[in-house]
Amino acid sequence: MPCEANTFRRILDDWYPTDVDTGAAHMLRLKAVAPASDLGNWLLNDHEDNLLIRGWGIANEPVYNQHATAYLWRDDPKAVIRTFYSYMASAFSQSALEPVEHRSTHGQYFGPPSTDGAWFELYRNMLILERDDDSLLLAGFTPRAWLAPGKTISVKRAPSRFGAISMTVQNKGGRQLSADVELEGRAKPSSLLVRFRHPAGSRMTSVTVNGRDWTDFDPAKEWVRLPAPAEQSYAIVVSY
Repeated sequence: MPCEANTFRRILDDWYPTDVDTGAAHMLRLKAVAPASDLGNWLLNDHEDNLLIRGWGIANEPVYNQHATAYLWRDDPKAVIRTFYSYMASAFSQSALEPVEHRSTHGQYFGPPSTDGAWFELYRNMLILERDDDSLLLAGFTPRAWLAPGKTISVKRAPSRFGAISMTVQNKGGRQLSADVELEGRAKPSSLLVRFRHPAGSRMTSVTVNGRDWTDFDPAKEWVRLPAPAEQSYAIVVSY
């Protein structure tokens, strides 16, 4: 372990190796430290308050988004979305619209695939996330504006641990959101979770799955749960 997470004081005079390449926040990404623990909270607060505010970390080299992954593990959509857009504001070229090393602090360096890969990994996990309990979470971290009236979120045959995944989540107006999900793989998740982040934050009141009334949903988590999904196709309608 390159630095002691419990030691007072951040080494700002030698910040790069201890905070970026192998910093303690990586321990959250790797789940060596529980992301939702007290220590996880302190590491994330320190990471954002003392590192990012100086234009270091992800703002300097956009491959280092370990805090974003920690927020995924904590199931914190607001923090994930904030990081997603902050990522693009601080680290993307405003001409080529791609992640760039040292956009604001040093000479810009286009082209390293690690920066593109880190952003696309976050983007992908916002839409499709395999969880530790072998469940599959779809649309788990999408901005509410993506499901404004008339809007659609569409994914076509995205690779996953459970084979190709396709989904269309949309707001057709009125007081309903819907999702059509295709699970093409032979391996199935222990449960399928589909999150519906209503544009106004409204609370779900009823659900149907493949035309049948469904009671396994969580208004606080904003998701519908399908345990041991055996079908290839699911049509989910959520009413508010």
